[in-house]
Amino acid sequence: MGSNLAINRYAQLGEESYDTNLITGALLWADMRKLAQLICSGHTPAAIRSLVVETNLLQRSRPKTSLNIYSYLSKRLSISPPSLIRLIADGNSIVSRQAALLAAMLSSRFLREFFGTVVCDRLESFNPSLASLFWEDYWSSCVANDPSLHSVRQKTVNKIRSNLLKVLVEVDVLESPKAKALKAVRFYPQVTALLKSSELMWLKPYIRSFVR
Repeated sequence: MGSNLAINRYAQLGEESYDTNLITGALLWADMRKLAQLICSGHTPAAIRSLVVETNLLQRSRPKTSLNIYSYLSKRLSISPPSLIRLIADGNSIVSRQAALLAAMLSSRFLREFFGTVVCDRLESFNPSLASLFWEDYWSSCVANDPSLHSVRQKTVNKIRSNLLKVLVEVDVLESPKAKALKAVRFYPQVTALLKSSELMWLKPYIRSFVR
């Protein structure tokens, strides 16, 4: 049953649009962990939103920025299974970051395909580093899948690129956003175990180099 659900989900991905909300931020692990901890402690969405506004929970200079980030991360967490949210909240810093990556992938086709067709492909090659034209090739493939991306402003494209590279840094695959060499990272057993569930097993093709 679980494998059939995963196959069905994987089959639907070609119809999924690319969400440019990735410009809001990269992994934002520390913020996601705070929100996950509140969810696990029984806070309602309304109560968490109030804390974001009234106590500057996410520590941003403007309330509007805090609310934008809250909305962005709430979307990720709202479609994450409880077991994944719990691991983000309670895991050690590495486990929690890896779990946060899975949550981010659930809501971002850009992120999934970047890991699957750029990062994993390069890690599986004899030269595990980002190719000189990795971004041009990746963005062209996205546009081929969804021609409406032709109309996306260059400023937005640049921000998507920047945030995807920041995600790699946050999960220790890159030393810095300007680095090229990719590090072979393996998911911790707690994270790998979650990928056996029907809600998450469909993500495996995109992170195959991290779960071997």
